[in-house]
Amino acid sequence: AQSGGLVTQTLIYLMKKKEIRGALVVQGISIDDKYTTNAYIATTPDEIINSQHSKYIPTNLLVIAKKIEKLDYPIAVVGLSCHIHGLDNLINKNNRLIKNLKSNIKYKFGLICDGLFTYAAIDYFENKSKITKIYDLIFRDKHNNNYIDAYTNIKGRTNNYLLKNNHRFQLKEIIKPPRCKICFDKMNIFADISFGDPWGIEGYDKKLGDSLIITRNKKGNHLIDKMLKDGAITAKIVSYSEAVNGQKINFKKSEVLHFTEAYKSLGFKIPFVNEMIIKENNININANNKFKAQKYISTFLELNKKDRKKIIKYIEKKISFNLIINKIKYIINKLLRIIYEKH
Repeated sequence: AQSGGLVTQTLIYLMKKKEIRGALVVQGISIDDKYTTNAYIATTPDEIINSQHSKYIPTNLLVIAKKIEKLDYPIAVVGLSCHIHGLDNLINKNNRLIKNLKSNIKYKFGLICDGLFTYAAIDYFENKSKITKIYDLIFRDKHNNNYIDAYTNIKGRTNNYLLKNNHRFQLKEIIKPPRCKICFDKMNIFADISFGDPWGIEGYDKKLGDSLIITRNKKGNHLIDKMLKDGAITAKIVSYSEAVNGQKINFKKSEVLHFTEAYKSLGFKIPFVNEMIIKENNININANNKFKAQKYISTFLELNKKDRKKIIKYIEKKISFNLIINKIKYIINKLLRIIYEKH
């Protein structure tokens, strides 16, 4: 998982128990001196461990669906909600070309996700670090700083560069695909088990991090019970409402609705499920928020028509400006607190 290593531990546990012989995971690799991601089937504990850490860039997980269909052993799939949706769609189509897909996948493990970046993030990291050939990239390196304020660790062949987390947060506001902003499934509800950060839950390890586990069905619940009984993991029970509130689901609902309305007003077709969400959720559309969403979508689409150099120049200029503004706001708020305390 994003923090406590529960996905890694769960996969290794299942391998040792011979319930699975492989797992569909994502690794970061360097191809032609360019950092990217690659979906593959890990078949050893070492390969599982090597696929650790969150990857915040797009990955085509289902490109190897036909390879899964040809396997003669069961595997687990680890994916974001969009990956799990795609997998379920393939299975439900009952396509004869992938008829064994469902039977070969024993578990679906979902990661809680609030969106990712375009590959422009890699270009930004290269430019910022002056490392032109990135061989490894840890978006949230909790060994540098801490869990909450983890740095981005950009690794070259002989050196590395640590970038403060505020750059990563700023990238979210510039190059997160608008499609992520209309995704209704942050919590990965179609997985057997969802894993994520324990935001808003009392008592989690703020230095090294912990994991949130949400079992979605009897299969997922039974697996976690077995792991607890065998001492493979430790856990405490928290309420689902506490977990959901910590993930700021009400904010996500509002974002989904406003970006859906923005997409519609710009003439784009939207997923039918979003139409259902609009009907079922009694959230008033705020004109200002809708306008901001329209502006974000339009700016994003125009930006991605430009060449890489212009995109990076825009990102750097935008982030530099935002960081200065945030620093000014911080100083003003600090001065106001001092004045308030004196009076």
